[in-house]
Amino acid sequence: KLSHPNIVKLREIVRENNHLYLIFEALENNLYELIKARTKLFQEETIRNIIWQVLDGLDFMHKQGFFHRDMKPENLLCNGPETVKLADFGLAREIRSQPPYTDYVSTRWYRAPEVLLRSTSYNSPVDLFAVGCIMAELYTFRPLFPGSSEIDMVFKICSVLGTPSKGGWPEGYQLAAAMNFKFPQCSPVPLHTLIPNANHEGIQLILDLISWNPKYRPTAREALKRPYFKTIQAFKGIISSANNGDKVQNVSQDLEKKSTDLNRKQKSLSKNSNLGITTSQKLKESQSTHQTVIINSSNDNQMETGSLNHDDCNLQREVENNSSKNNKDLSEHPFTDIQGFFLSIYFFEKTVFAHKIF
Repeated sequence: KLSHPNIVKLREIVRENNHLYLIFEALENNLYELIKARTKLFQEETIRNIIWQVLDGLDFMHKQGFFHRDMKPENLLCNGPETVKLADFGLAREIRSQPPYTDYVSTRWYRAPEVLLRSTSYNSPVDLFAVGCIMAELYTFRPLFPGSSEIDMVFKICSVLGTPSKGGWPEGYQLAAAMNFKFPQCSPVPLHTLIPNANHEGIQLILDLISWNPKYRPTAREALKRPYFKTIQAFKGIISSANNGDKVQNVSQDLEKKSTDLNRKQKSLSKNSNLGITTSQKLKESQSTHQTVIINSSNDNQMETGSLNHDDCNLQREVENNSSKNNKDLSEHPFTDIQGFFLSIYFFEKTVFAHKIF
């Protein structure tokens, strides 16, 4: 039911010695490992293809009523840049579920500002903010906001986007006031100076995805319609047209064959008339033949329709990941969060590594 080409599949659930194991499909590595192993930056077309797949998987997930809450390169499994799949749904929640949620979700560098400011009523836009951060990192191989703490993260975001206005994000100022926090006064930095190898459409998409106000971030479906993806959109349109064209061509060829058969039968009837068959007999036979052809054609149609420097960033990331593992709110841990466990089982569908969950 929830199978999608850009979502990792659950192959099997195994119970052994009072332990439960989830067996997932195997992929070669994750996106972070892919970046770490490279010596040259990705071409923009490669980045476009990766982000398209991430957004396509997210769009499907959000439509099914769930949001991920822990989007980061390590949770995007891949077979090279050609195939990318969302994985690790241990923190996923239903979009329609009732807050409050924990304020500690996702690795800090990809955490949306509303979560950094301890909102407990955030939703699927937190996933889109993370995608914007990941997209920027794919261009430079450096995290866009490598904050060392939650407060430092807010400062890092301010240093790039500038200080949010009260009118532009009133909820953010309410969250900050509740924490007795004041936004630093910063001017925005043109993003193309930080990501010079991205085109204008890519820069605009990143800026929209990392908007301060979650209401201004595009949904995954809206992002897929942006001009940045026009080459992929055009390609998919050609494939769709070709598939539809094949169906039309097959139907046309079938009708042409039926027409040829009918002409042959009519010629045969004409010859029979010279042998003494009456006109009424010819008409009766012709009508019978014509009815047979129409029925067969209808059946055929029905069948057819059915058918940083790089090393420093890596070191910081290892520290950050270890910190995330140690500091996660216990209410979010699959050992104690039975809702999250059953959500994981519900969400996956087909396998790789055996992951012991309790």
